[in-house]
Amino acid sequence: MSSYNAIGGNHKKFSYYIYNHSRSGNTSRENSGYRLRNTHAFAQYKISANQKISMEYTEMSSLLQQSGGLTDEQFAVNLRQSYRARNWMNIPWQLGSLHYESKVNKNLNMSIKLFGLLAERNSIGFLATPNIKDSINTIINMYNSRQLDRDNYKNLGVEARGIYEHKLGKQKQSLAFGVRLYNANTHRRQKGKGDHEIEYNTVMMEEKYPTDLNFRTKNIAMFAEHQFAVTKAFHISPGIRYEWIQSIISGRLNKNGGQELNQNKSTFPRKVVLGGIGMQYKIIATNIYANISQAYRPILFSDLTPPSAVDIIDENLKDAKGYNAEIGYEVYFQIF
Repeated sequence: MSSYNAIGGNHKKFSYYIYNHSRSGNTSRENSGYRLRNTHAFAQYKISANQKISMEYTEMSSLLQQSGGLTDEQFAVNLRQSYRARNWMNIPWQLGSLHYESKVNKNLNMSIKLFGLLAERNSIGFLATPNIKDSINTIINMYNSRQLDRDNYKNLGVEARGIYEHKLGKQKQSLAFGVRLYNANTHRRQKGKGDHEIEYNTVMMEEKYPTDLNFRTKNIAMFAEHQFAVTKAFHISPGIRYEWIQSIISGRLNKNGGQELNQNKSTFPRKVVLGGIGMQYKIIATNIYANISQAYRPILFSDLTPPSAVDIIDENLKDAKGYNAEIGYEVYFQIF
């Protein structure tokens, strides 16, 4: 079943649009039902001819039953069967933003956006290998306990952007620039002892999760890109971006035999400067272009946390660096 409902309208300087999309059903495999919902609200107010402010809010929720529990032989006989009915995943998300746009003067346009996220990722299920049947344990006269994993995300950021247009000689030039401040927090709890039931819940049977980690990222980024129109046909666009990133990790990695294996609080600061340049030349209905820019991928938190107590993270692990380059030729034509 799928249902989509929306309402929108305008009143003087105010406009709005709201929709809700809900879906539920079962797939062709046993124990694989789902319930999904996505609600979005948008509202905008025009302060003046050159200024407007808008708000957006999105709420998403999903409850998925995860089928499985098959060996390779069972899968080959009937891929639609399932021997796990107690495995569930729930992902509620809330995203919001406040956006202000202004035409400061005939040459300068500015925008400021404040945005945030509150979200979770929860899963509970019986995760033993497929050759171990998920059935009533005769010793305790109930199902075995399930594993409970939970993530909580709290992110907040603000971004300011601008476009300044001016003339250099007879050609119109444009400069794009901006700054971004961002703070992200992830609280990860894993391998918890869940309950013995069948339906979805987040009941924790013990006081502590064996894995209980906190990840935090702080980021400041600034960029500028200028499009130089050398002639009406030939444009050059150099750009530069500066990134300050600080990653912080702390908490408990695991519990083994009553002993806790803790993650020492570690901070990974880095400063990165990235540059690039693009060029294009237009000839009648064709365009020749070439671009090259530096690429960067920071170390992820998943790279810094060992999957087991016997694994060791390489102390010399570094961020990935490289570049992207392209050259192309475009032809434009119209078909009547």
